[in-house]
Amino acid sequence: MITLAQKQKIIIEAIQRGKSKRAIAREMGISRNTVGKYLNAYREELQKLETADGKNVDKEEIIEEIVKTPKYERKNPHKPKMTPIIEKFIEEKLAINKKRKELGSNKRLLTIVEIHEKLIEAGYDISYSSVRNYVNKKETASKEVFIRH
Repeated sequence: MITLAQKQKIIIEAIQRGKSKRAIAREMGISRNTVGKYLNAYREELQKLETADGKNVDKEEIIEEIVKTPKYERKNPHKPKMTPIIEKFIEEKLAINKKRKELGSNKRLLTIVEIHEKLIEAGYDISYSSVRNYVNKKETASKEVFIRH
């Protein structure tokens, strides 16, 4: 696989130094087709930028555009199951637990498993681990810390 620095070297060697595809391929130890591929990409970018702006564009900018790290778009992006509605539902259950702790009825606290079961009963499609991670994050964020003197 060719690195970004190698792509840049191919373009600079061909455009600025006037070397042929064959000479560049021999020097870098890669295929002529690969050299041609990157030079064609450079020329296409040059045409796009010149026709879009109607003015001459700095060739260094085009080289930078071509050799930058490619960005890929996911075709089926992951849709998070933890929606604000579910978060509110869990917050309500945690608030009930907090009230029960204050009243001293620790045996009646809802466990994470019970909160998950109530979510499933309410018709939400969410995994236990998602609920557990959310509850753990909320509980660790609200803990107080005491430092001895």
